[in-house]
Amino acid sequence: VRYTLDGSTPKADSPPYRGPLTISRTCTLNARVIRDGIRGPVSGGSYTVDRDMVTLSGHDWRVHDTPGAGPPQSNWVVTDGVAAEMSNHYKGDAADADAQTERPGTYREYTPAAGATDGELSFDIASDDDDGLGIAFRFTDPQHHYLWAMDSQRAFRVLALKDGDRYALLARNAKGYTRGQWYAVRIVLRGPRMRVEVDGEVDLEVNDATLAAGTFAFYSWGSTGARFRNAKWHADG
Repeated sequence: VRYTLDGSTPKADSPPYRGPLTISRTCTLNARVIRDGIRGPVSGGSYTVDRDMVTLSGHDWRVHDTPGAGPPQSNWVVTDGVAAEMSNHYKGDAADADAQTERPGTYREYTPAAGATDGELSFDIASDDDDGLGIAFRFTDPQHHYLWAMDSQRAFRVLALKDGDRYALLARNAKGYTRGQWYAVRIVLRGPRMRVEVDGEVDLEVNDATLAAGTFAFYSWGSTGARFRNAKWHADG
């Protein structure tokens, strides 16, 4: 079998296929059997490589669990391109419905984007439970980040700042979420301006210059079956 990656028809002197191919750029792959002067039919396809797409498995991720939370450790798994938190890890009073309350949970940090500043982050999110889940961004560690989270049981979405011992609610609404439903989230970061969109509509928007840089981390607070997929990060410039 001979193949090409530029859309041309494979010839006898084209590269031979010897095993799985790693495709790192957008291309058109064609292949055909060539043996003893006989040329078989050409088969192939076009492949688009999205460099903004984030791989959800592998060593680029680090989990931070909250000391004193129960159960003591979270249980993050990745299956078929979906990252899920399968424990009920959380710290706090589950009976407290106040949106201003800090809710320490588990964070799954994407380490390659450490130090990122302006750009756009997008992902899909859903939960089999009805507690809190969301995303921390401009994340340095569990004590320094912004947090967008939604809670179905307590019927709110929040955009908050965690800066050391300080936890401040910057914006909120009463939308919550529907259990089992996927939502498409897009976060636009331009200096102090932060805008969160859900399913194409503005959800929460604030101006705050406290934190200028950091990566992102998936977040869950007692939400068994919190799920994340199709994560993309596009840095400005």
